[in-house]
Amino acid sequence: MPQIHERFDLPRWTREFNLAPLQDETRQWAARQTHPIDDPEPASFESNCPLIIDGPRGLAAIETIRAGLNIGTLGPPTPADVFVWALGEPAHPAATKIGGVPYRPAASPWPSRAGRPMGLLAQFCFADSLDLALTPAGLLRKPRPLPGDVLLIFAPGDYLVDWDDDEPDSLHFEWQPLGLQGLVRPEDVPPPPVRLNPTHAQIHRTADYHHPPDNHPIYNLYDGKRIALLRGSKIGGVPAFGHTDPRLPGRHLCTLGSLNPHGETFPLLNVPNSPDDNTLDKSLLMLADMGMLYLFIDKNGKLHWIVQGG
Repeated sequence: MPQIHERFDLPRWTREFNLAPLQDETRQWAARQTHPIDDPEPASFESNCPLIIDGPRGLAAIETIRAGLNIGTLGPPTPADVFVWALGEPAHPAATKIGGVPYRPAASPWPSRAGRPMGLLAQFCFADSLDLALTPAGLLRKPRPLPGDVLLIFAPGDYLVDWDDDEPDSLHFEWQPLGLQGLVRPEDVPPPPVRLNPTHAQIHRTADYHHPPDNHPIYNLYDGKRIALLRGSKIGGVPAFGHTDPRLPGRHLCTLGSLNPHGETFPLLNVPNSPDDNTLDKSLLMLADMGMLYLFIDKNGKLHWIVQGG
């Protein structure tokens, strides 16, 4: 199967943001840790690590800090494909994206609710992540195939205004196979209920670490959880719930994270400079207060979801 997503170039972005000193600083800090903590974490931790991964700096910084902590000491890994975002439509129409033109046949009836067209919230392409998406929950279980290669998520409008967790059917899900012909064109898309600037993703294979050893220095960080469990859009891995585990049926399939790009340089992959590093682009995806949409799939292929804030 051909590769759909462009790969995130971790060495390039590590150089771009001059993060090598952060790895050395982390290594030296970790070596000094005792219990109880007597050495505050470096200020560069907070300045480099975002609450949610959306642009290249956040992911590069977290991977740099992990390397300084000695990633092999963090416990058993759970593989994950994490997404980093760029403005605009993707080169491949089936690629993972937020908003914009959905990957679906033009002849298919458009999803609607109460007689109004729904808008594409996001689509996830699993073609580059099948080894994660098909991983069985137990070693003795055979992996079940997904219902399709690309999952489309349509929403009727604003979260907490037009849809929320109390209405499980308020989101519309479609599975599509790769290789479709006669796709929807931009001019075929009805005006969406909420305008989202389209963004598309590069992909990065990494891992989540659910249970670092009890005496690991990561627990001496103010928020070590965001180093162990990556918060943002991803396939596989461990869901980094903002609150308590909601115990959704089935297994974690993917997470869709809000976008809140910041920083003076490259807040997104193809945005070299930010006009104002403290201003949120109101036309990018925001679910409540930096929330994330968690999707689980049960043994019958039914999707279950919840949104939790940051």
